[in-house]
Amino acid sequence: MTGLNVPDRKKILVASPAAGDMGDVIPVMDLYYDVDLTDDAFQAIGWAVERAYHMIVLDDHLSGSDGYVIAQKMQDQGSRSPILMLAEEESQAQAGRNEGLCRDYVQKPFDQYGFLEKFWHICDHAAEQEWDELPDTHSELLKSTREHYRWITDDLIRHGRMDGEAIDACTGQVVTAVEAGIAFEALKKLSGYHESTYAHSLHTAALMTVFGNQIGLSSDDVEVITAVGFLHDVGKIRVPRAILDKKEPLTAGEWERIREHPEWSGHYIRESENVNNLIAMPAERHHERLDGSGYPLALAGGQIDDLSLAVAIVDIFAALTEDKPYHTAMSLFDALEEMRPMRGHQLESGFFDRFEEVVPELY
Repeated sequence: MTGLNVPDRKKILVASPAAGDMGDVIPVMDLYYDVDLTDDAFQAIGWAVERAYHMIVLDDHLSGSDGYVIAQKMQDQGSRSPILMLAEEESQAQAGRNEGLCRDYVQKPFDQYGFLEKFWHICDHAAEQEWDELPDTHSELLKSTREHYRWITDDLIRHGRMDGEAIDACTGQVVTAVEAGIAFEALKKLSGYHESTYAHSLHTAALMTVFGNQIGLSSDDVEVITAVGFLHDVGKIRVPRAILDKKEPLTAGEWERIREHPEWSGHYIRESENVNNLIAMPAERHHERLDGSGYPLALAGGQIDDLSLAVAIVDIFAALTEDKPYHTAMSLFDALEEMRPMRGHQLESGFFDRFEEVVPELY
């Protein structure tokens, strides 16, 4: 079993005569979902009724049929899957959305990132609705931390600072959930959830709670290290979504934008009132490596504090065990195997060994 990845992948239907021309987006969708393709209206209606699709992408002109008529037939026959319409006429698409025939639309011709932004928004909304099916404790963890993370990032975008109370609330919830033994079961419901910075941050925070207890930190220090896990990537709000979602290798300029995010994370933490400044340094340094190959400061050896060294290990493991646009999630054992050559070279060997001891018990 992988970290956030689970075997029951959800299904997406793409019903469009131009499905073969969606080569830029189908591979990205396929990383997270099983994608069914058809250019036949009758087959699309039949599949929509027979299969519980997480979402349907429907062309407004499909094998001579009107897409909005097809959407109505799907609904009349019992399909409740949200629909993203590929539309030629914006006024007709707006009317279809107002009538409930589609959740949203993308006007043709569309660019990759414009389509994916709408696609992920609908998928994440559908995923959040499924949280209601979880036990109350699991659902509350996901809903509350997601709401608080939105408040945190909205405050950063608008004011350049964060609400310390929201951070404390999230940290306390994660610590409590880990101690109650429910955190990692709840995290499985984030498989395929596209708001990846939130999902990765919650995953990292839960792992940091476990790791902090494993290495014998006090309860106060466990809360600090958990908060680091939750906030270490907030600086990514400065990175365009198109870069974060890019499947192809990044350009030199794009890499430069990515490499700036740790310093922005530290900056935002220091600029925020009622936020423990002890969180700032490891947030800034979670990409530093013992051999000096990391960023943003290329620190080495004793220049890197212990907390930053610990966060680096957890951050790498969490990222490897999550689906990303540029790689499929690894199993926890494959992730540890991938990291093992870094032990003592880029990653602190004592911390790595302690982390390796505790991980197999979590999933």
